[in-house]
Amino acid sequence: MKERLQDRKKGAADEEVTLKGTVKMGDYAKARNFTFVVLAESEMGPTKEFALDQVELLDDYCLTAQNSDIEFLKKFDNDRLLSRFRETAGLDTKKLLLTAAGKMAGLAVIVSDIILRR
Repeated sequence: MKERLQDRKKGAADEEVTLKGTVKMGDYAKARNFTFVVLAESEMGPTKEFALDQVELLDDYCLTAQNSDIEFLKKFDNDRLLSRFRETAGLDTKKLLLTAAGKMAGLAVIVSDIILRR
């Protein structure tokens, strides 16, 4: 018998639900029960979209993780990071030999080349 989970009524309590799954292969069959708790509707209400600039990380753990991710990514060679983007855009994927002063000019050439190819 197959049952369908119905929409929960507002104000309903948490409810434990058991689903039975069976795997069959040839003459072999293995059944297993999976128990879940369907949580009651929270009183938080509907959510609204917001812009990312309205988000401020106050938790030290999140802020530390974000900063360490940024520092980690800064250690990579830009040409290696951009290789797949260049390949997708049909550009040369060989490492560009740019001087420190010419990196921004080189990036501008790459971006304009991608835009012109569209």
